[in-house]
Amino acid sequence: MSKNKEPEIITGAVLVTLDLTNFGLTKKINVGSAIANAHNASEEFATGGETTRSSKHIIAKQLYDHIASFQRETRKIHSDYTGDMKWTKGKDIMSTKIYQGGANHQAPYNQVMADRKAKLDHMAHEFAHKTYPLAKTGAKNDLGDLFDPLDYPSVQEVYESISMSVQIDPIPKGSDFRCSLDPMTQKELSKAYEERLRNVQKNSILKLIDTLSRRLSHVTDSINTGKVIHNSTLDDLYKYADTLPAIDFTDDATLKSLADRVVNEVTCHGLNDKDSLKDKDVREEIKESATDITNNLDAYAETL
Repeated sequence: MSKNKEPEIITGAVLVTLDLTNFGLTKKINVGSAIANAHNASEEFATGGETTRSSKHIIAKQLYDHIASFQRETRKIHSDYTGDMKWTKGKDIMSTKIYQGGANHQAPYNQVMADRKAKLDHMAHEFAHKTYPLAKTGAKNDLGDLFDPLDYPSVQEVYESISMSVQIDPIPKGSDFRCSLDPMTQKELSKAYEERLRNVQKNSILKLIDTLSRRLSHVTDSINTGKVIHNSTLDDLYKYADTLPAIDFTDDATLKSLADRVVNEVTCHGLNDKDSLKDKDVREEIKESATDITNNLDAYAETL
């Protein structure tokens, strides 16, 4: 990327913040006090004024597992769309192509997240209004003396505690750096910001290259050591390589060419599986291609 050229990240990507919140299932408890209260006795086994502390589930954990799992899946889907490209902690970089247009194996990000948000809202409503009241009643029996009604928020509070939101921000360029500073300072800050943009863009592309290189190395290492390559490994490699041009906001021709080679030569457009790799000639062809592509990826990374 030329230093005189505007970084592609400015128009080719957006900043995406995914915020997921969950209902708090646990509460801190003072174990000493709880035991003492259970036996109608004073607490005498504190050490240094500190009592032993632990936590309790205020309702059975498994009653919330499906929502917790759904939230984890949402986070993973988000990571797949961003390629783990980071701007700052909690704020990710996403190609405008995949955000609005998706890819061969992925619907547009904005559509997927809108669908998941609607589904989560339904799950939260069902949990808060149906599961939670019954679970609270059951907790009275299960927790015994550890049950404290003050631990339990209202149904509406429970519902509102389960949420997801997506915030989209543009990536400004150095000339957008407007503030009440003297012109020289402002110029220096603008220049430093432009340099940061270029570094973030470079590191983002290196992240994509490294991920593809590591996945290819896993395949060659498995072939060299005689390990079984699972269908899920090959399928994940195929989908990642096929989606990579959409994730890459720079439209890098070299990276696209190498990703296409993975699709064609290593995964055979997703047709290769662990059974086809039982053929010695097929394994050898895949190993040679994967090794060559990995070497080319590593060499290309050195030029960035």
